[in-house]
Amino acid sequence: MGKMHADEADTDADLVRRLLPAQFPQWADLPITRLASGGTVNAIYRLGEDLTVRLPLRPGGAEAIAMEARLLPRLAPLLPLPIPDVVATGAPGEGYPLVWAVHRWIEGRNPVEGELAEPERAARDLAEFAVAIRKIDLPGGPAAHRGEPLIADDQAMRAVSIPSNRGDLLSLDPPSDSRPVDEQSRRGAC
Repeated sequence: MGKMHADEADTDADLVRRLLPAQFPQWADLPITRLASGGTVNAIYRLGEDLTVRLPLRPGGAEAIAMEARLLPRLAPLLPLPIPDVVATGAPGEGYPLVWAVHRWIEGRNPVEGELAEPERAARDLAEFAVAIRKIDLPGGPAAHRGEPLIADDQAMRAVSIPSNRGDLLSLDPPSDSRPVDEQSRRGAC
């Protein structure tokens, strides 16, 4: 798989095969398969039947490893669906510069539109999960913007420089002739 980031760490199944014996020899002989993923933060490898290895691709992803090891066990009993269970955390080694994690495998597959046997049940399960996680106030957890209007982040977002060749489409200031859009116009603009 090609790199998505200039500072992305190199990963492959051979790296996982080298990391395991030194740090987790009990899993060193299990089969290793890279999982196809559209993710940009981690490379994920299936390890045997019951585990996955998650290798952060960049330092920012590695920062989440310790937080997840601390918070996921506290979140799991509060949620109606299973979430990843951190089984072990690994240290940099074998030329790989970041911390990494081993998780328990959650059986299932990604939903595909038109292929769900019970789409209403899947929607209900997802809604219950979203409602449950929004209600959690976990001390020491990451900051969240639950229920807060997006306008609260407006100034911070405007401070971000957005390079674009699309001219004023991404301009941080509205054109001088712009007027607020009323609710009636907004509904008709779809």
